[in-house]
Amino acid sequence: MDIINNLVIFDIFGPMAHFRKYYTNSSSLSYVFPPRTVITGIIAGLLGWERDSYYEILSPGQCKIAVKIKSQFRKVFQTVNYLYVKENSDFNGRSGHTMVPVEFVLPTLGEKEIRYRIYFSHQDEGVVEELSEVLAHRTFRYPPYLGISECIASVQPVALEQVLISEIPAGETVDVCTPVNCRMVQEGGITFDIPEKEVTLQYIKERMPLFFGPGRVPGGIADFIFEKNLLALRLKLKEPAWKVRYGNNEENIVFMEAGSAWDNE
Repeated sequence: MDIINNLVIFDIFGPMAHFRKYYTNSSSLSYVFPPRTVITGIIAGLLGWERDSYYEILSPGQCKIAVKIKSQFRKVFQTVNYLYVKENSDFNGRSGHTMVPVEFVLPTLGEKEIRYRIYFSHQDEGVVEELSEVLAHRTFRYPPYLGISECIASVQPVALEQVLISEIPAGETVDVCTPVNCRMVQEGGITFDIPEKEVTLQYIKERMPLFFGPGRVPGGIADFIFEKNLLALRLKLKEPAWKVRYGNNEENIVFMEAGSAWDNE
């Protein structure tokens, strides 16, 4: 086990979220948790980097990201009244409006917020140090939001230094608290144990983009599996998982990028 200073952990939370599925058209469906492309956009916004300027520095070959769903959730459709825009002159509303069904992710009834935990590591320790400084002093360059600007969010630092992290070798059965890239799962490696708690076990798979290339072209698509009721995934993996200790927390996580460390596959 090593003590490392290049892993930052923080929470992002708010009253609602919308992470648009890239393959939807007339109705805007939402992912349950932010894709890697959304998380890199959030980090770039906190650091004040310009739109489309960070795709290389936050590529899978440069940084590693994991995300944990921290709160129970539900989905609700709401029809949103947007301006109908086909030309620049339409921004004044001259072409009227269009009604678009939008799927929002909301906290379960009785709760006030939807919350996600982000784990971020980068080859360049300067990037990690800059993000840690911004999180510690709350000097965000752009306001954070959960997917779209209507879903304004708050950010809370969780662990900014001296996180204990150790490798869990590939092939071992491990309970993981983060969504997992299906490319990492061994054939027949998913264990469908009935939990002791009186909770239904529900594994869900989502297809989402991994990163952007030049011109904001999706550079990779991956399937992710997660457990809807916030229970751990019990898996055998082709690649290592990571045991992370910080404060009173001990968690097994898997980074979203398939491939060996810092491999931009």
